[in-house]
Amino acid sequence: MLQTPAPHKLDVWLPRLSNIAQVVLLGLTAGAFYLTVLPLYQKALLDEAFARKEIELKQVTATLDAKYAKLREVAVRAFVINADADCSGFTTMMRRTRDRTYSGPSTFDIDVKKCLLDHEEKAPSLSELRPSDRVFFRATLAVIADQIAKLQSDAAASYTRAETDINASNIDAYANKQEFSARLMSILSRQIKPEDLAMYKRKQAIDALREERVSTYHRALTAQLRCLITMKWPDQQQIDATINK
Repeated sequence: MLQTPAPHKLDVWLPRLSNIAQVVLLGLTAGAFYLTVLPLYQKALLDEAFARKEIELKQVTATLDAKYAKLREVAVRAFVINADADCSGFTTMMRRTRDRTYSGPSTFDIDVKKCLLDHEEKAPSLSELRPSDRVFFRATLAVIADQIAKLQSDAAASYTRAETDINASNIDAYANKQEFSARLMSILSRQIKPEDLAMYKRKQAIDALREERVSTYHRALTAQLRCLITMKWPDQQQIDATINK
């Protein structure tokens, strides 16, 4: 019976070494996956989660900014309404209508710039503004107040000139500007002397011209103050600049 020769050591160790190499390779592959692929995957997950949170934050911020912008508009509108009434003399006129003994300042006696700045300082609605917006509003109002003060000065001078601005070419138009005055003039023409009628007619014309010039000033003042409602705030100006680039 033939005896099987003993396997060579090399034949024994080659399979063993091959198995060991495969195990080592598998370990290296697992280590490389753990050290490279897995961190990259985890980072991708974190980036995705961060991107979602960033989008949510932007949406919340945009919602809050929109609500604040509306609140700011309401606050400024309330200021404009109150300041317009007080600083134009309208409040005084209404109080005189109710109380003949009231002697508040008339339209051209009011220090309109001081009146507007005092209203800004005390306006409860403006306390809702952010500090930066309050500073911007105050600076803008100071510029507008200077412009209104110039309008007031010019209107006061025009009001004073009304007596000399009434002449033969415009006295009839102003004397009969209001329907009631025209009817009254027609009645008086048959009851009083011509010279008295002429004096009354001139007085009516002067009063009508003065009223017209006061109304023109009031409209100009209101238009200037309403610019505060429609003005662009620094945050909106920055947004527009970014969009237009």
